Amino acid sequence: MTHADDFRGCGFAMDPRFAYPGTDVNYGRDRTFRTDHVLLDLNVNISRRSLACSATLTLTAIVPGTKSIVLDAVDFRITGVFVGNEKADYHYDKKTLTVHFKKPLHAATQTTVRVDYEVANPTLGVYFVTPDKHYPTKPTQAWTHCEPQEARHWFPCFDEPDEKCTTEMLLTVDERFVGLSNGVLVE
Repeated sequence: MTHADDFRGCGFAMDPRFAYPGTDVNYGRDRTFRTDHVLLDLNVNISRRSLACSATLTLTAIVPGTKSIVLDAVDFRITGVFVGNEKADYHYDKKTLTVHFKKPLHAATQTTVRVDYEVANPTLGVYFVTPDKHYPTKPTQAWTHCEPQEARHWFPCFDEPDEKCTTEMLLTVDERFVGLSNGVLVE
């Protein structure tokens, strides 16, 4: 029996030329929405190793009767959650943020969810670099990383590698630093 034979009956055969023997099939998890756009407004404080943030996600419901959405969000201090301009009910367990809608959304309905929050000393996703006793001339910097699932450590999102959307970044840094991001500089 070949490795590809292990997957008979599941509607898919893993090509043994591209997968090691014993590799499990790994599907993305189910979701009730699609992310269309993410607007991040980040205030970076390198000395405190923290971010004060607002993330506005433009989402489209893909399941009829969507009553809530679940976002990945690890170790945030959430200060507000809004659907449109109204405060929203939510549940947060330090790993996921569940935002509840007042009325279920029809499929193809677009809405915005804004989360105001702070991140301090994140374990992944945002890296603060400063001089230390072993390297006193190390340049001071902060940078972010999302792959494969580190975005959840610095902004609320559906943190799966196949979730694609447009992004917009508003970045505030101390005047002695320069802010960089992908894309076109607007201002």
